[in-house]
Amino acid sequence: IFFTSGSLQCSTMGKARQQQLMRISLKYLLLSFLILLPYTLAGFVIDVPHQDESCFFIRIEKESTVDVNFDLLNDDLSPDPLRVVLLDNKMDTLYKSRQSLREGRFEITSRPGRLSLCVQNGIDHGSRDRADRTVGLDVRVVGVPDPTQHLLKSVTGVQTKLWNLKNHHDYMRTREAHHRSLTEDTFTQIGRWTILEAASAIVVSILQVWYMRRFFETRRYV
Repeated sequence: IFFTSGSLQCSTMGKARQQQLMRISLKYLLLSFLILLPYTLAGFVIDVPHQDESCFFIRIEKESTVDVNFDLLNDDLSPDPLRVVLLDNKMDTLYKSRQSLREGRFEITSRPGRLSLCVQNGIDHGSRDRADRTVGLDVRVVGVPDPTQHLLKSVTGVQTKLWNLKNHHDYMRTREAHHRSLTEDTFTQIGRWTILEAASAIVVSILQVWYMRRFFETRRYV
């Protein structure tokens, strides 16, 4: 899977149009900058098998900032075997998450080329549980703005914070869906066992009544 950074395009406007835009409120102006920012955004929820890795390629066409959010969605599993690694086109390590990190974020400015983003599950030393792990991964590639464009740089920072907040809410919704599914499965199993116990109690009661009737009928004949 390839991510390609976009480009910001502007057009020349007449004076009337410029005066009309000047009357737009700051709220809508900020929204316009957020829409026009050169960035590529992608989000995944991936299952990484034990002692294996899942890798993605990020192709950078111009100098850009690579912003990555990751989160281990299995609350019941240890984060020790989890590693998130970013490599350049020479396979040199640009970033590697530390041990026992359940969630994190990193940002790296990269020159044009191809990067490799890998999520590893027990590649270095394995894990005792030998379990697959589900990881939420969000990647954003943003073109580096001109240092003279202070407003664009500020808007980029605001957008990054909003994006991080959105990612955390997405991960929370994913966890909620997983827990809701687990709870529904538990209730379903409890319901089945309750029906089975009720049926067993009815069968035992019928057998007891039948046995007692046979017992008293036998004594009467004797």
